[in-house]
Amino acid sequence: MPDLKEQIYKTRPLTSTFVVAHLWLSRGFKLLPCQPGTKRLVKSFGPVAGRVLLAEDVNYWFRDRGANLAVIAGPDSIILDFDQVEIYESWAAGWPDLAGSYCENTPRGGRHVFLSLIEPGGLVVPGLIRGVEVKRFCMVHPSKIGGGTYDILNPGPIFNVSVETVKKSLEPFFEPGQSNQPDTTGKPGGLPRASHGVNNGLRQNRGILARVKAAWPILEYLAYFEPRLRLEGKGEWLSCLCPWHDDHNPSMRINTVTNTWRCFACGSHGDVVNWHARKLATGDMVIAARDLEKYRVKP
Repeated sequence: MPDLKEQIYKTRPLTSTFVVAHLWLSRGFKLLPCQPGTKRLVKSFGPVAGRVLLAEDVNYWFRDRGANLAVIAGPDSIILDFDQVEIYESWAAGWPDLAGSYCENTPRGGRHVFLSLIEPGGLVVPGLIRGVEVKRFCMVHPSKIGGGTYDILNPGPIFNVSVETVKKSLEPFFEPGQSNQPDTTGKPGGLPRASHGVNNGLRQNRGILARVKAAWPILEYLAYFEPRLRLEGKGEWLSCLCPWHDDHNPSMRINTVTNTWRCFACGSHGDVVNWHARKLATGDMVIAARDLEKYRVKP
């Protein structure tokens, strides 16, 4: 008898959300319920805390309440989010073995490819990827958004591949900039590892980086440079829509203690200097720090 985990999407159509949710749960994915027809998470649920872990909760949210389904990949899995079908097809033509892994169409014409990594620790790539995001969570079939549906493109199993193979397949799409990677800390609750910027190895530049970071607490920086950004929550962790991608669900987390930020959708992360570098469209942290120093530096 075929392994259920290797046959979870062999039978079409699987339109019952709670059945599909049970199957994702059997593969080690965490589940998030979203409001029907939207990407808005049900209150008290999110990528940092609040996940559906038990079978009875799966039944309640996805059978009884008819919630949309989002999944969170474990530390040994990733999701490649292709913005456009042309980019996906270019990637798939060069790497048909990877493209044979389980894949879904998105309502906006993109592709989600699910991969399991042989090596623990997740995937780290050297820069931004043109038209591709490395995700740890996303909406999945049969969720509906704005009249569109997440549909199964390739119903095969999730392939087990090496980190180096995935990185090599994405090399043609690399662009210089911030690291685009999933959270792979494995900490209880999925809390992100604090990032304190880029160490460029030049001792003479460390002074200005430290000085500017100390001068600009993250909340003061956002209030000054991002006045339209709406922060929600209280205490150490705040959330907001990520300004670095088309975010319809608050994916950005701001840590007011470490003065760092991370988007759990597109993988971008850093501190105030990293943010300012992205705002200036430069990958040079020193240039960003010098520009930020013009505005104000506390004595």
